[in-house]
Amino acid sequence: MAQMADANGEARRIGEAIRRARVLAKRLQADVAAVLGYHQSKVSRLEGGRGTEDIRVLRAVAEELKIPPHVLGLSA
Repeated sequence: MAQMADANGEARRIGEAIRRARVLAKRLQADVAAVLGYHQSKVSRLEGGRGTEDIRVLRAVAEELKIPPHVLGLSA
């Protein structure tokens, strides 16, 4: 049970980092999603801490929003 809580907390932290970077870049969810070839709801789910286990998506988002990979729990 504690591992699940830790995973949920990490997912929320990653989602918040994505949202913060997007807002600071003055970008809309739909704009970021379109550039990456996703639907706006994908970015919304990521920011909500859902779907953060897909490393390919996280790498693409990190690159687009200029987030250092380690902030999203990725290796450099």
